[in-house]
Amino acid sequence: MKKLVIGLLIGTLLFSAAPQRLYAVATEDIINDAQITSIKLHCTELQATLNRIRRADTLLRTDRGRLYRTIADKLMVPLNQRIASNKLDGSELVATTAEYNAEYQLFFDAYRTYDASLVATLAIDCMKQPTTFYDKLAVARNDRSKLHDSSVKLIGLAKQYRTQFDTFKTKAASSDTKERT
Repeated sequence: MKKLVIGLLIGTLLFSAAPQRLYAVATEDIINDAQITSIKLHCTELQATLNRIRRADTLLRTDRGRLYRTIADKLMVPLNQRIASNKLDGSELVATTAEYNAEYQLFFDAYRTYDASLVATLAIDCMKQPTTFYDKLAVARNDRSKLHDSSVKLIGLAKQYRTQFDTFKTKAASSDTKERT
């Protein structure tokens, strides 16, 4: 039962709203007496759980960050250079690559902000300051949502690049066929 309460409290505080519709900021979330009591009762477990989340998120961010960088550095940029060296029009691909790189920087910055807010949450003594703890956790939840949104945008831009490349490839193949005939 204790684990269920802790899980529900952390879930409610950190993951309660769907990432797309997480609009609440810390000042709009009002903590009630039952939540204050629950935070005080389960303070140690809450902090341990948040530490586990932080470690897991750090690994995930590192893996995702590497993957996102690899897409740009090993796929997009070399392909754009090859297209340009063959004097073909790859302007849409270049524009998407630039947008992708800008979004990657936002992703990186969002992660740093999220991690800082999570560290700030963990620095709070939730036994003595349950309301402050709750407020900081709400900020961390909001920052995590922004990180998620940036990740979704990066995935969308990678898909957009793929679609643009498929179109480019089709046009290049049809113009190559016309030149041969």
